[in-house]
Amino acid sequence: MAYLGYYINLDRSPDRRTAMDAQLARLGLAERYRRSAAVDGTPPGVTSPKLTVSELGCFASHTRLLRQHLDGAAHLHIIEDDTVLATRTAQFIDGIIAAGMLDDHDLLFTDMVVQSDLNFFRRARRWYDNDIRRDAGGTATEVRFRPMAYTASMTSYLVNRRSIGRISDMFGRELAGGARRPIDLFIRDKVGEGQLRARCLFPFITSIRPGAPTSMTVRDDHDQLSTLALDLLRHSFFVECDLAATLGLADRWLPSQGAGLHDRLLARTLGFITSDAFRQP
Repeated sequence: MAYLGYYINLDRSPDRRTAMDAQLARLGLAERYRRSAAVDGTPPGVTSPKLTVSELGCFASHTRLLRQHLDGAAHLHIIEDDTVLATRTAQFIDGIIAAGMLDDHDLLFTDMVVQSDLNFFRRARRWYDNDIRRDAGGTATEVRFRPMAYTASMTSYLVNRRSIGRISDMFGRELAGGARRPIDLFIRDKVGEGQLRARCLFPFITSIRPGAPTSMTVRDDHDQLSTLALDLLRHSFFVECDLAATLGLADRWLPSQGAGLHDRLLARTLGFITSDAFRQP
């Protein structure tokens, strides 16, 4: 087996465990992915002047899982318990490993927070349209992957088996010293410093699952709507995104563009700039 799969799940989140187990069973992956109990709250002896209890627990959960495989002979695919997998995610990962794409990296992410950049969206739309082959039912069957700079998110990533010990030590030292950055931003910092080799593969073969806000008392809760907007954009580049359903969520929850002339002008020009018809002067 080229890799071992794990999903991280809190003991007090049995509904998520049930949903993940059902997804894995539906995809024929029940024997390939195992549950890893998450660290709930602040780990013993660990403090941080900057991180919340949940951020510390997340950092510790990923660290503990890596430590359990210090002598492992297989690469790892680590996901969180709200991750959405494509029909052929496991086959795509097997192909990524067989092609040697992981050999020159410590970590390869399979989705991430998208950049708020017009050039990115223009390129990403073209790649998404051209780099995925689907069967008649819409299942992604072939993907041409492009490595991109990593931004943030721990939803789904591959770990090179030869890097497990070094990454585990790096994470452990940060926790012991009072971690000051969430784990994904810590990784991004270390990539920038040249201490970690990490990229994200595009298009995304895993995803988050955008959903309607659950605790909103008013429809103009800007924080929740802003998060939803970014989640919808991210999910739109998932290889098996239901674009109609995703657009339906946007239509339901995101305020429509303003009716003013400037609002209409911005919507029209930005839409053109992110299209294939635009040419940078």
